[in-house]
Amino acid sequence: MYLAEQELVDVAALERVLGHFTWAFLVARPLYSIFSSIYEYIRINQGRCVPWWPSARAELDLESRLVHFASLSLRRTVAPLLLVTDAEA
Repeated sequence: MYLAEQELVDVAALERVLGHFTWAFLVARPLYSIFSSIYEYIRINQGRCVPWWPSARAELDLESRLVHFASLSLRRTVAPLLLVTDAEA
């Protein structure tokens, strides 16, 4: 992933990318176990452009490699009706 290859990271941009991963991982909740260092990295460096922590960089790289596991089979019948909503109003 391009962002992980940079020496310095704009933490606001990283936060947006993490938001996209978070949304994608909603269908495969075990993938959330990857997030740990990256949340702390963002919390501590909010609004800055700083060098990567090796652990945060590794998590971003892993997330980008595992995002294809964020899929859901709609062939399994759970209920006769499927309702999908978005929290945004």
